[in-house]
Amino acid sequence: MLADDQLQLLTASIDGELTPAEVRLLRRLLQSSQEAHDLHARLQADLSLVRTLPQASPPADMVARILTRLPLVSPQSVGATTPPPARLRPAAPLSVPVSVTPPREARRSQRAAWAPLAIAASLLLAVTGGSFWFFLQQEQPGRAPGSGETARTRQQLPATPEPNFKDILPPDEAPLPSTPLPGNPPEHLAAESAPALIPQTRDVIPPPRPVFTGNAFPPLAPIAPLAFVEIHLPFLATVNEFTRVDTRLRFVEEVGKEPAYRVDLFARDPGHAAEVFQVAAQAVGLGIQSDPLSQERIKRKQGMAYVVYIECLTPLELGDLFTRLATEDQKNPQGVFGSIHAAPAIPADQKELKEILGIDPGLWKRPQPQPTRMSESKSISAGTADQLTRNLTMPPKLPTKSALLLTFAPTAYRSNPLTSREVQQFLNSRPERKPSVVPILIVIRQATG
Repeated sequence: MLADDQLQLLTASIDGELTPAEVRLLRRLLQSSQEAHDLHARLQADLSLVRTLPQASPPADMVARILTRLPLVSPQSVGATTPPPARLRPAAPLSVPVSVTPPREARRSQRAAWAPLAIAASLLLAVTGGSFWFFLQQEQPGRAPGSGETARTRQQLPATPEPNFKDILPPDEAPLPSTPLPGNPPEHLAAESAPALIPQTRDVIPPPRPVFTGNAFPPLAPIAPLAFVEIHLPFLATVNEFTRVDTRLRFVEEVGKEPAYRVDLFARDPGHAAEVFQVAAQAVGLGIQSDPLSQERIKRKQGMAYVVYIECLTPLELGDLFTRLATEDQKNPQGVFGSIHAAPAIPADQKELKEILGIDPGLWKRPQPQPTRMSESKSISAGTADQLTRNLTMPPKLPTKSALLLTFAPTAYRSNPLTSREVQQFLNSRPERKPSVVPILIVIRQATG
């Protein structure tokens, strides 16, 4: 239910009497209260209906009928020299209300309305006059305050002389009287009046509490100096930043810290990104092997995730690969790749790679460098003819550095590694891993946001 001030605000808005501050209050009230909004709408509708009502015109004989009811004016009220008018006639048309109260009843109602005010004024005048008279009598000279006896009556009484205090009080120079010594009472009275002696016993004060001068808590062992730990944060940058030398060197330094790494490569279109990655890999001499199903999904630009496994590149060569990838990405007007996130591989990455390849490639297995052995000196021409003949007769080999590209997600679309010819060919052609290379798992996935 609306309050009175809210109802007054609504009615004042209909009458057009709101100030700017009240207009803002009305807007907030209409927005916060559905009841106020409905009432304001009804009031506006009623105002529109009232404005559309036709204006009623009074009847033509209304003035004549009113004048016939007015009393005649007597000559004594206007003077002897003034001719008595026949009837009072107005000089101009008057707007007379519909309901007219008779003059006699109007005067009677006026007298009844003034009666309480007259009584109240009379009482106030009486109280004021009585108070004024009372205080005037109290302040009149020759009258004692608070009594009716005048000063003249008091002067007729005999005056009583005032006492002389010098005759009553001792002089100031007189010696002080001696204090009488108390006398010993009789023995029989002393025996009766003396109370029985109660043996006085002193309170024994408890001994002081022992003061413990040691610490409130056992002393702690000496605190060792704080050790500073270097926090290893993952590498995070955009692909376009690899055109800068500092970003490339930072990536090469990061990849060289651990035996194996996982790289998440975010792209707007994973299918198109996989095509651009293959072009960049071929530009740096890296062959990409892929199964037909994955290549078909890449051509159709299906929004999936793809994985690239490389175990034949050093950190510096990996930096060249991503630098070439940034160069190829700049050829696209809108760009394909977003950010790149590199972190050391974890056991979960090894498990996923084992499901994709069918075997455990040994991510953390870094072979030790073998010492070089001094072979027996041979002539330059020894075996040259046989090697030349073998190179001319044998077909060209695949690139010594190759990588494998497969479907990563969803997992239902992955190829079976045991029946995939490309996976088996990649595993059979794996060269012996060098100590300087870093196995890396690259996942090309959809960028969010």
